[in-house]
Amino acid sequence: MAGALLHILSHGIGKAMVFLGSGNIHARIHTRELSKMSGIGRDMPYTGYSMTVGLLSLLGMPPLIGFWSKFLIIMSVAMAIQSVGGVVMLITFILLLFNVIYAAAYYLRVAKVLMIESGAVRTHEAPFPMVFSVVFFALACLIGGLFPILIIKIAVRASLTILGGS
Repeated sequence: MAGALLHILSHGIGKAMVFLGSGNIHARIHTRELSKMSGIGRDMPYTGYSMTVGLLSLLGMPPLIGFWSKFLIIMSVAMAIQSVGGVVMLITFILLLFNVIYAAAYYLRVAKVLMIESGAVRTHEAPFPMVFSVVFFALACLIGGLFPILIIKIAVRASLTILGGS
């Protein structure tokens, strides 16, 4: 349960960052087509790197907060397989791993387009308030990943409260 609560938090932070970063890009180049965003991260470095951090956190890459939430969920399922056994838990574990691989293909493709590919679009960084929001969430992903114990303790306490423990 703690892993699920932590995942809700980490996923919310990562998705918020990606959506806000997409808004920054849209405000500058007025398109939603990924193919037209090639290399935009070089012209908008704060937005580009922050979005990359968000994508990597959603992927579950260490040392970001998304890693810890996925790690706790996968470990919980693995422990359930070990203690309870059963085909259902094994299938759940396999589906989780498949999801990680599928997400990696998608998120890494987006990061590659934004940061590595070259494109013809030239622009400049979004206004400070827009940049501040994505950088703030990027730092939250990084700090939460580097120092996860406090957040995990809060998630454990919250899950105990939800489940009726103390």
